[in-house]
Amino acid sequence: YYADKAIWIIPILSETGRPTGNPKRILEYLPKYRPAVSWSPDSKKIALEWGKDEKGGDIWTLSVEDGVMKQITDDPVWEARPVWSGDGKTIAFNRGGRALYFVPAEGGTPKKIMDNARPYSWSPDGQWLLYQEVLKPRLYRPSDGHVFEITPPEGVGEFFSWSPDGKTLFFCRSSYDYSPM
Repeated sequence: YYADKAIWIIPILSETGRPTGNPKRILEYLPKYRPAVSWSPDSKKIALEWGKDEKGGDIWTLSVEDGVMKQITDDPVWEARPVWSGDGKTIAFNRGGRALYFVPAEGGTPKKIMDNARPYSWSPDGQWLLYQEVLKPRLYRPSDGHVFEITPPEGVGEFFSWSPDGKTLFFCRSSYDYSPM
């Protein structure tokens, strides 16, 4: 969680969601709250947008065990919304608010995938990336570049999660969502 300009973790009991230990600060300084963070599949790192000031920054990984930061991208253009692939090899992110890119999770040369797209979530097996293009959800298959349009029924809300087997998408509309009359 984010508090006091830092990222903290707290161990919890999965059955109850109750804390089982004390909070631990793993990143001392995060100048601006950036809600889009993504866990690595092995739960040892998170990917996040980090910069030295309020203007934004690059994609970094942060070790949950020892707090070591590693810069993954280095570009003067704002990069955000990192999403770690299910196989742990790739991080999808948004560059400049306008384009979807992939970068190797250990760093390397980012590759532009498409314009006007924002990543949301990889399928658990890493075979599909759910992204948003002009406010519409779509699936992208990296193995062959195929795009599938998703047309959820009206009023179902926004994407929430994948099923563990990767065959079902869960959408949720909270009671406080705006609904045009």
